This record gives sequence, structure tokens and C-alpha cells, in this order.
Amino acid sequence: MTTDRRSSRDMTQRCNVLVFGFGNPGRCDDGLGPAFVERVRASSDAPRAVVIETYSEYQLQVEDADLISRYDVVVFVDASVSCADPFELTTVVPREDHSFTTHSVSPGAVLAMARGYFNADDTQAFVLGIRGHEFDRFEEALSEQAQSNLDAAVTWFEKQIVRPVFDAETFDRAYGEMKDRVGCMHTPQPS
Repeated sequence: MTTDRRSSRDMTQRCNVLVFGFGNPGRCDDGLGPAFVERVRASSDAPRAVVIETYSEYQLQVEDADLISRYDVVVFVDASVSCADPFELTTVVPREDHSFTTHSVSPGAVLAMARGYFNADDTQAFVLGIRGHEFDRFEEALSEQAQSNLDAAVTWFEKQIVRPVFDAETFDRAYGEMKDRVGCMHTPQPS
């Protein structure tokens, strides 16, 4: 029998959010996810309307399903090679992925495992894809454009997500406003 991890939680508590950055900082702009996490950590003394914890890895793994199941909201942050500058926010759709290996698991597969094995049906997840431009060099440095995109993503996150009370109405409003401004966000539909 599985117990609900939130059954004894006081629902007036602030929402708890996990910012999960992934990527390889040694491959230039592929390190945007971990760089975002470091920036959020650096601002941890700022007053917040939500409880934010951070975590960073080179890649997602099946074990991460247990970790994310403990949070109300998970924001996966990764470098993107295809979104428009500066960044894109998308809703993660849980998807069982039988083709994954221990070296490659999608956010949708991790969310599906969290819901299926750890009773995390209420966990919401998003991917914040920050546009990167340089991935071919082995260097721990972001390109100038990626740094600018990182700055824009951190500013948006702090202004729209961290400072306001994180409830569905606030998130929907912030998401809609950002979609109007950036024009590159979309919510995928389950297939």
C-alpha cells in the first residue's frame, strides 16, 4: 500500500519547488542548467514566496523520480539547441519511455515514474530550456549569447515565480505574460 506523501501536510504551507539543473558545464553552453542552479543558490538570501531547493546533475536518471516526488513543483532547467532566444518554458507531460537507458532519461519519463511509483500525482513539472549556441568546445565557459539568455531566464524566474505567491492563478498569469513577451513558450498536448 502506498501512502500519500502529502496527507499530513498543512496545505497553508508555502509551495515547495525543486529547481533541477542538468547538463555538462565542461561543454560550454551545455552547462546552462547547472549555471542557472548556481545563480538561484546565490540569491537564496532574498525573501521568497516559495520554498526553493536546488539540485544539479549531468543528466537525469531513473533515481530522480524519488527525488522529484517530494516536491509540489519541479522546474527542470537545461540548455536548448532549438528554442528561440532567450528561453522557453514548457509543461512536462508524464510519458512512459521504454526506450530510455541509464544514461538518458527525459523529464516526462522521470515524472511518469514519480507518479507511478511514488504517488506524486500532484507534482507539477516544467522544463525551462535556455537557448545555448556553443556546444562543440570542451571549456567551462558560457558563450556571450548564452550568458545573456541565462541572465534573462534568472531575472524572469526571480520576478515571476520566486517573488509572487506561487499558486495556480499566479503561475498561469506569469506564464501567459511571459508567453506574450517571449513568444516561444508552448504547452505540449499528451499524445
